[in-house]
Amino acid sequence: MYNSGEAAEQIVRMSLEGTEFALKITGAAAKNLAAALYTILKDQKKTKGKARIETMLREKRPMTVYTIKKEDAPEFARQAKGYGILYAPIPVKKHDDTIDILVFEDDAARANRIVEKFNLTVVDTASIREDIEKSREQRGSEPAAPEQTTPEKS
Repeated sequence: MYNSGEAAEQIVRMSLEGTEFALKITGAAAKNLAAALYTILKDQKKTKGKARIETMLREKRPMTVYTIKKEDAPEFARQAKGYGILYAPIPVKKHDDTIDILVFEDDAARANRIVEKFNLTVVDTASIREDIEKSREQRGSEPAAPEQTTPEKS
């Protein structure tokens, strides 16, 4: 009878060790799964606010560039976040008082709204049109340069 008790004890011990081992593996797997889910959820792509230029260029979507004054950049940033626009400021020369802002073409209408509402643009399109018209008028009044013909080789 002593042998049968020893066999029963061995079976119970093996089943307990097997259960303990299975629980350890399950716990480790659950921990690794939780860590993987956390990293996936943390790696969400930004949909609004300031982004890196490289991030925006990787998406390969058409973009628009706006030029604003440096002192207006914080206001643009605040409004862009409110309107849900993803933008990237492009660094310009140190002595220049303007900043170029890169915006997806999908968001261009909302960015136009911000720029018009707060008068943030640096470029005055009316003055540009006037300059173009003046230069065209000046070219029209100047005599056209005679065309140079090259002699044909026979």
